[in-house]
Amino acid sequence: MAKKIKFYAEIKSPPLEGEARSDIGGILRSFQEGEIPGEPMVKPIRQIGRLCYEIRYQSAQHNWRVYLAVRTNIVVLLVEDKKSDSISKSTIETCKSRLRSYELAEKELKKEAL
Repeated sequence: MAKKIKFYAEIKSPPLEGEARSDIGGILRSFQEGEIPGEPMVKPIRQIGRLCYEIRYQSAQHNWRVYLAVRTNIVVLLVEDKKSDSISKSTIETCKSRLRSYELAEKELKKEAL
């Protein structure tokens, strides 16, 4: 039986509206199928790391940003409701920290499998 990685005590679904949830889910599914959607909806975010992206989704009331990394899995690093186009330093640092945690845990699992 495979060992599972646990990062947080509780993982909650972001408070996305129905249409936003469906549309963003479709974009994430594209990544899972090996397709990288283009701008303006998806753009690379090199400040976080290689193969890291930002999904931009505007609904009637929110400007959602989903930060993710493409690794063995699609790793969703952060979901937030943004008011500005720029990415804050704290957002980048949070995403980098979560990505490092994921990569370390994945490396440990590979070691244990050997």
